[in-house]
Amino acid sequence: MDFDFYRNFIVIAEQGNITTAAKKLSLAQPALRAQIKTLEEHYGTELVQTGRGVRQLTLTETGKLFLEKARQICALEESWATEINSYAQGNVGTLRFTISIAKTTFFLRNYLQPFAELYPAIRYEIKESTVNEQLKDISEGYSDFAFANAPLPRKQDCGLLPSGQEDFYAVYQKDNKIDFTAEKTTKLTALRDIPLFCNFSCLQLLTEHCLRQGFKPNIVFTSTTKIAAQEFARSGNGVAIVSFNKKESLDADLCYSKIIDEGLFFNVTLFWSLQREMAPHARAFLDFYKEKLKV
Repeated sequence: MDFDFYRNFIVIAEQGNITTAAKKLSLAQPALRAQIKTLEEHYGTELVQTGRGVRQLTLTETGKLFLEKARQICALEESWATEINSYAQGNVGTLRFTISIAKTTFFLRNYLQPFAELYPAIRYEIKESTVNEQLKDISEGYSDFAFANAPLPRKQDCGLLPSGQEDFYAVYQKDNKIDFTAEKTTKLTALRDIPLFCNFSCLQLLTEHCLRQGFKPNIVFTSTTKIAAQEFARSGNGVAIVSFNKKESLDADLCYSKIIDEGLFFNVTLFWSLQREMAPHARAFLDFYKEKLKV
């Protein structure tokens, strides 16, 4: 199927009017109607509905789904064109990353910003999402790399680069309202009955380990990011439970105690698809990333 058919269908759907779409595309109305008929015959379903003598059109339910898929197809085609051009021109084009929500700042500071300084001709797109969404983006070609601090449900189709470990910490105000204090390390059982604040990525693993120790954690606040959990800890009304690796800087006005409990940590991983050829600028980033891990 001609890519222009998909592009033109998007314009028709967005305009909601054949006449307006024809003017915008500089095409004759009969040609556009013929394209719609060709698409409907090809996919065996009605995509648009029009009343007799009425220029306005509406999408059928199938047409709405088709519009979404057409946008994805066109976006992928543009991505392919960029990748193909990058092979010919070298390290240019766009790199797309899907990153665990809590790791964006760390990833940008330690990897992407230093790389961007070396390769100013490359453009970058960042999406923050869960590990399942990361795997979907990688498998469907929407992202070149994903950076996750959670276990990967399936690994056979991905290239993996282990990138360290994130330990769990209890974070609290020194002069807090619950009389909580800790040494540089603390046992998980010391958090029994303590009001806890954590981000969603830590919640499941934290709960599992607390239940193994014989108690249910008193989670009173959850958030998308660990920044919000730490900010809530500044109230002095509880303790934030968040994960850090050794390269991350900690806030000077808060106290941090590493939680000692076997298996209570995240493995951080960079991963990518093994099903597609890697573009030169993506290969350049991977080589750069490997060198950074050695430092």
